[in-house]
Amino acid sequence: MQLINAETEEELEMLEQTGVMPIQKAVYVLHKMSEDEKIQEAARLRERALLLESEMRRVERREGAESEREIWQGIVADKDVQIAELQAKLRGLS
Repeated sequence: MQLINAETEEELEMLEQTGVMPIQKAVYVLHKMSEDEKIQEAARLRERALLLESEMRRVERREGAESEREIWQGIVADKDVQIAELQAKLRGLS
């Protein structure tokens, strides 16, 4: 059952100006529901933005950890080379 056949905001305004209390109340409820939907949509979009920001930070931390891991792997590799060189020198001394 369709009570109000308004498709535009102007048509709702015209219905509201009829002076018929039940129609005015119905238009008020429609406006209120529309505001609620807009608020809900804004909250949903904000929540999505927060989740995306959190995910971006997590990825940045992971990438930072990976580059830090690469740095440490390079340091360890350099130390391994130094140890091998020292071991070779020690073998040459004995």
